[in-house]
Amino acid sequence: MTSRKLDYERDKDDVTAFLVRNQAYLIYQDGRDVDEATTKEVFYGELPATHTYEDKQITGYFLNGELIGLVDILKHYPKPHTWVIGLMLTEASNRRQGIGRMIYQQTEAYLLDNNTKVVRLGVLEDNIIGKSFWEANGFLETGAFRWHADKRKILVYEKDISGCA
Repeated sequence: MTSRKLDYERDKDDVTAFLVRNQAYLIYQDGRDVDEATTKEVFYGELPATHTYEDKQITGYFLNGELIGLVDILKHYPKPHTWVIGLMLTEASNRRQGIGRMIYQQTEAYLLDNNTKVVRLGVLEDNIIGKSFWEANGFLETGAFRWHADKRKILVYEKDISGCA
């Protein structure tokens, strides 16, 4: 498996095709079909007022040249040395084979190389599989939450990786 930073102009067609193939999660999350606008939102969606797109990175994970995973991260939010995973999505046909764990491990290694101390993410409260995955990878629920646009609760999870090096 290889990885590289994705660029909207260069990679939008591949990312759109990947999102369409794996749209079940995005429909569950956002309640609408995936299209080119969805891809643009992945790259250029709303950011905190304190951040720019220079603080955001989309990484693609490839197997035999095919995009099989995508990780969206935002650095130094909500505080320095804390990075947020905004989205981690793997190819549906490859799930439950350890690929998600490998992608997360590669992401964590990258974050450690960039002096990250804490990784943060949100999980929909009713996403039992997602919560189980993140907990199995060492994330703990913080007790904080926010509300999704459709009034579902998003639980905040964190993992202190500062002692993992």
